[in-house]
Amino acid sequence: MPRKKSGKGRSRKLQVICKKCGTEIDPKVNPPNTTWTMTSPMPDKNGQITLTIMGSFKCPNCGASVKASLQKIKGDDVFSGKSKKEQLLEILQQAESPKTVEEIASQLGMSAPVVTKAIEKLIANGQVKGRLSEGKYHP
Repeated sequence: MPRKKSGKGRSRKLQVICKKCGTEIDPKVNPPNTTWTMTSPMPDKNGQITLTIMGSFKCPNCGASVKASLQKIKGDDVFSGKSKKEQLLEILQQAESPKTVEEIASQLGMSAPVVTKAIEKLIANGQVKGRLSEGKYHP
């Protein structure tokens, strides 16, 4: 399993340890056979997506295949998406006529009860002006 060691004032050094024999594999001496990227399925609360660069190594001692995370990159504005809260605020602020909660929920890919609670909180906090009645948001 890959481990990162860090000391005070030093940058982190990636260490890849073979699960089978315990040999440490240095990525600079033995580069990965293949690399690929994995994208986090959901953005964090700031709307940033995490990209993880993975690599597959061959243990020089026993020949076992070892997978390890090489690098994690937090997304900036180039490949990040808006958070669900930001999307909901945008929909509510742009609403000119009453919208059903189900319609808003389908736009966000969320369930209607969750959207109802979120709208109630936004109204209570004063972030959105409007009201909820009979399953509709009235701006």
